Amino acid sequence: MKVTIAVILVGLLGVFSFQNCAQSSFIGANSSLSSLDNPHHGEMGFHCDHTGCHDYQAPKQETKYYTQIGNASYVASVFEEVFNNAKAPSPEVTKIVKEKILKNRLFFGGKCHTHDDRDSCIANDSYNNNYAEILSNGYASLSQHGGANSSREGYRLQACDELIKNKDIAIMALSNASITPNSPFDWEHVGRLFQLFYPEIDDRYPVQKLGEISESLEAESKEDKWIKLLSVVCYSSGWQYY
Repeated sequence: MKVTIAVILVGLLGVFSFQNCAQSSFIGANSSLSSLDNPHHGEMGFHCDHTGCHDYQAPKQETKYYTQIGNASYVASVFEEVFNNAKAPSPEVTKIVKEKILKNRLFFGGKCHTHDDRDSCIANDSYNNNYAEILSNGYASLSQHGGANSSREGYRLQACDELIKNKDIAIMALSNASITPNSPFDWEHVGRLFQLFYPEIDDRYPVQKLGEISESLEAESKEDKWIKLLSVVCYSSGWQYY
């Protein structure tokens, strides 16, 4: 993706990151969020504390804690659900997810199973592509659960790039959030994009930050701007946790 997005992400990905010892849904270590330590963040019209931001009048909702990172199958399922047409899955989406995620279970976690596609269980041509040996030895000691590491994140970001650079696939993802290329960048539509990856999170703060990001993105058209914003949410790491 273009440098503009990369620069924005350096400062703002912390908003969407979960740590294994997560303090809250979206309050990370990013220094730009230090103002949330103030329980009354009046400029935004919210009551804020370490559990998030809420309307002054609205009752606080119980904070959900997401501490378990998904394995290869979990991450693959999110990509498939976000970017595919449910009625007619795209072979290109399946190919990218297989190459970038399922073939790299070594980094994402998750054991191979006898019903898995043969190629999806081979990581870096391990064991000379001997499927039986991979099943019996190559992944026998791996945890069924996922693990966090830099290689995993590298492959995940590559998957985002490969999927989103295909405009048809990107537009399909937006349509799954009921967003058209000409949809306005208002609270409702930006919230839909956010919940495409975070369906169980109902929090005003990250949606507000996404809206601010959309205002700073340079794009030739509204469609390109939506696609760039899609990449920002895809790059965020928090949706891997449950």
